Amino acid sequence: FGMKVTVTNDVTAANNKTYILANTCLGGTDNDICNNANWIADNTTAGGVIIQGAGAGSSIRCGNSNSSPYTYGTAFGQNNAISNSYGTVGGGCCNIAGEFATVAGSGQNTATGAYSAIGGGKLNIASGLYARIGGGRCNVNSGTFSTISGGTNNIASGCYTTVGGGQANCAEG
Repeated sequence: FGMKVTVTNDVTAANNKTYILANTCLGGTDNDICNNANWIADNTTAGGVIIQGAGAGSSIRCGNSNSSPYTYGTAFGQNNAISNSYGTVGGGCCNIAGEFATVAGSGQNTATGAYSAIGGGKLNIASGLYARIGGGRCNVNSGTFSTISGGTNNIASGCYTTVGGGQANCAEG
């Protein structure tokens, strides 16, 4: 779960041990790890780990030019960004995930509503609390607990509303 580094010649003897860097980049280029204070002492002989420093969590990024400056953010793919804690982008390009939000993949999707999710597609926006978009293109879900299954240019703006698919449908609640 991270890169192991062994310190052997530190002037402070207590620092001479093996550490695991909890912020991990699995590959690619131009990835951004913003919280480097999250070192974990490898204390396997004592049956556990001790978190060192002021880090509040870890970030995992892979691919090119991804950014995850918030705690426990995960971004894979290319040019994806985490805009709040616990956001996840599974892949694709140019996606944004907010607090506890998920974008599974594809491109240019934005899930900024807390606990929102976008499965795929392109140019979809899920800004409502627990808003869901399965896929499609140019769908906007600003409703709370609302769902757009797919299609094109659909809008769900009311609470507990659903658009099953199709084109240019609107569920206002």
